[in-house]
Amino acid sequence: MLDLRLSEGTGQTLAVAVVQAGPVEIRNVRVTDRDGRLFVRLPGTLMKKRLKPAVCLDEPVFLELREAVLAEYRVATEADPWGTSQAL
Repeated sequence: MLDLRLSEGTGQTLAVAVVQAGPVEIRNVRVTDRDGRLFVRLPGTLMKKRLKPAVCLDEPVFLELREAVLAEYRVATEADPWGTSQAL
């Protein structure tokens, strides 16, 4: 289960999420807008698998995290959920 806290971003970063995934808090998960498409960017330390012992970022887990962050962003901003395409 993912627990999200969302704050506003600056520039191309629309929002910054803190995600609680089990015992691990993942900070600086960013929602960015490029050419009208929303992207979720994970912090570099996560991509280097430094959190691997606690969080396995296989594809289903990443997709769940991405969808949860985008859903929370859309609720917080009252954005049309069908108004933007989703991308990695």
